[in-house]
Amino acid sequence: MDFSSHWPPFQNLLLHSPFSPLVTIALCINSAVLLITVYWQRTSTARAIFTATVAVLAGAMVQLENASNALIMASAIFLSIAILRDSYKMAYRDELTGLPQRRTLNEQLLTQGQKFSIAMLDIDHFKKFNDKYGHDVGDQVLQMVARRLNKIRGSGKVYRYSGEEFAIVFAGEHLHDASYFLERVRKPIQDYEMVIRQKQ
Repeated sequence: MDFSSHWPPFQNLLLHSPFSPLVTIALCINSAVLLITVYWQRTSTARAIFTATVAVLAGAMVQLENASNALIMASAIFLSIAILRDSYKMAYRDELTGLPQRRTLNEQLLTQGQKFSIAMLDIDHFKKFNDKYGHDVGDQVLQMVARRLNKIRGSGKVYRYSGEEFAIVFAGEHLHDASYFLERVRKPIQDYEMVIRQKQ
């Protein structure tokens, strides 16, 4: 069956491709498999690669003046923004909890005014818990604690410092006020009933 006769864009691609028709078809199939694989990684960079590749292929198939160049330029800009966004998240965001990480805290402290309070927190007996129930359950505990700490009131800003350690910075607040907000977020974590759903 001749696909090019039933699908004009595919015919344009075959006509303008620098490769033979058979090689062009093989490249299209390989590109489709690659794009599907990259798309399912579900990162903004992977999706940008997917979109950019589709735009480039579309630009090769259309014959409108300057359309190909415009699609390639738009895809390049989109890809650059996605790479910058992912790079920022890797450098400044903790992947497990979604909280800002230690580098972000250090940079904030450099620009922080003279009036602030800082609290350093860790999870009691976390190592024993981690050893007993495994790292997957331990990661769930870290995520639960991070979500609840992130509900802190006042000017509190939560960071994951390292391991099971967290930091909360209260800009412009005295220790007394910070202690009040800390206790309000600590008590629900203490009272949270942990349930191991699967012993294995």
